[in-house]
Order: sequence, then structure tokens, then C-alpha cells
Amino acid sequence: MVRFSRLIIPIGLACVMSALLAGCVTSTAGSAGQPLPSSAREASIRGSRLCIVNATTNTFPLVRELGPFINGDHNPDPEAPLKPGATWCTSGYNSYSVGNFTQDATAEILFSEDGSDQVVWGVENSWFFYPIISWGRGAQGFSAYKDTEHAWEWDLTYPKDSGPQHDYHIRRLDDSENYIEWQLTVRR
Repeated sequence: MVRFSRLIIPIGLACVMSALLAGCVTSTAGSAGQPLPSSAREASIRGSRLCIVNATTNTFPLVRELGPFINGDHNPDPEAPLKPGATWCTSGYNSYSVGNFTQDATAEILFSEDGSDQVVWGVENSWFFYPIISWGRGAQGFSAYKDTEHAWEWDLTYPKDSGPQHDYHIRRLDDSENYIEWQLTVRR
């Protein structure tokens, strides 16, 4: 009897806490059938969208999505040359993966016909961290990244070490209804 009475107190507390927590969840999420109060919050739970703008005077021979893909949840524009002033976009959610490295949406820009001058980009909307954009040199894969904890807009010259350099203006845009939005403008 003594053992049973010792269990009643923790079980009772657990029941009371469960009821209180259920009430908190219900009061903040709204009633069933109603949208959540913030579409920006919903977008932050979903995938990412990456748009590349060609602000140079040259046509890029090819812009396309970068694989390998782990699911069908990616929606790129068709791969094609990107003319000056044109925009190419892709979106997805956890669609690209190599080892433990996952990206929502990816892109590969070929600046030369033979593929010797290429850069890859990826965006990720982690539920645990700030949204991240990653980049690297073609076959070498992703080698650098930046999150949006301190800046939503910045300039980048890449690569810095060797090979042809290109200037980028990177912007983390406001969330749309379904995506975390990124705009990558190639200026040189």
C-alpha cells in the first residue's frame, strides 16, 4: 500500500501537466481548419527556393540543378543557357544528399562550354539552425557556406584562390507562402 501511494503523486502531477500543456498548444495553434497565424512561420518549416539572376553581359552556357537526388521533391526550371538579364529558379525540400550533407535545392552554373569554369550552389532551411547557402567549385562539391544569423544580404567574390573569379550578390528574401527564398545575382 505504501508503494502504491508513492506512485499516485507522480502520476497525478503528470496528468495535470499534460492537461496544461495541451491547453497551451490548443490556444496558440487555433482551432482545427483555420490557418496558422503566420505564413512566414509555415514557410520556415518547408523547403527552399533559389533563383539565379544573370546580371552580366555574357550568356552562361548552362544552368541546371545539381544531383544526386534522394527524393522527387525538387522543381527546377529546365536546364538551359542563361542569357543576360534572365532568371533561373529551383525549389525543393531535402532533395540533394551526399553522405550526411543535405540541401533543399541546388544549382550548377557553367560559365564555360567545356565545364572548366563552374560553381555549385545549395540552399538549406534547417529546422534547427538559420537558413544556409553553400557554394563550391564544380566536381569538388560544396566547400563554403554562410547562414543568415547576422546578415540577409552580402557580396561575395568566388573563388578567391585560383581560376576565373565571379562576383555575386546574395540575398535572403522574405519568406513566401511555401519557401525560404534566396536570390543569387551574378555580376561578373
